[in-house]
Amino acid sequence: MKYIYDATGNRISIKHIGTIEEFKQEFGNNIFISNVDLGEKAIVENGTIRAMTRLDRINEKLEELQDGEYIKDNEIIIVERPNNFHFWDSKKNIWVYDQELEINALEEEIGTLEGEISGLYDELDKAVARKLKMREKRLNEEIGKLNEKIENKYKRYNELEG
Repeated sequence: MKYIYDATGNRISIKHIGTIEEFKQEFGNNIFISNVDLGEKAIVENGTIRAMTRLDRINEKLEELQDGEYIKDNEIIIVERPNNFHFWDSKKNIWVYDQELEINALEEEIGTLEGEISGLYDELDKAVARKLKMREKRLNEEIGKLNEKIENKYKRYNELEG
């Protein structure tokens, strides 16, 4: 299969068979023929053609930078997100901490954990009533672990709320 591109790098045809002369007769002399699909749009430089890089696609507005990415010295720089409580400031190219995001997440986590512990207390009451000592012991251990998690979440929440 042959891929035919015009002088500006736009793919103009895909042919299964044919000679270069036949292609030139059909499309003119100012074409590029590739055995490899370079995509709908390719880059023509110094009389050769190549596939677009991601940087090319971003510069051509065919693709956008993602959060945590910026261009410096013609290179895409990637800055890892510290945690879920940061948002990307594309003007400064930095991750910005959002305390309110963390507070909201803690409130949600605490609510979920308190719901879980409430269910465990219901199960514990049933185990005690039925005198299921092994089940009672396991439930008490789970409740202890959840209480510890809740305490840690409240501790962080109180630090943030000041």
